[in-house]
Amino acid sequence: MLGHRFELLGRVSEYAPNRRFALETTSGPVRIEAELAFEPIPEGTRGTLTIRPDRVTADFVTTVNVIGGTRQYEDATGQIVAPGVLDLVTGSTSGTYSGTIYLG
Repeated sequence: MLGHRFELLGRVSEYAPNRRFALETTSGPVRIEAELAFEPIPEGTRGTLTIRPDRVTADFVTTVNVIGGTRQYEDATGQIVAPGVLDLVTGSTSGTYSGTIYLG
């Protein structure tokens, strides 16, 4: 994702021997549901992979460490943490933030 390698763990959610299987991720930065269907053709077997892009999201966390400021905030310290979810189809994000800043 975004030029970086990552690992996904998942589980098989449906299985029909020699016909199809479906899987979904259970951990990792991206949630994916996918299906691989098999069908016989004269040359052998055709496999069709379907990924449901409306279910593709990525979790993220943004952390801001405060280590000072200007004027009366010169000795400020603290941290703000903002976890959220990025929808890779629409580009929209949602999340929350919380933190504490000490004025020194």
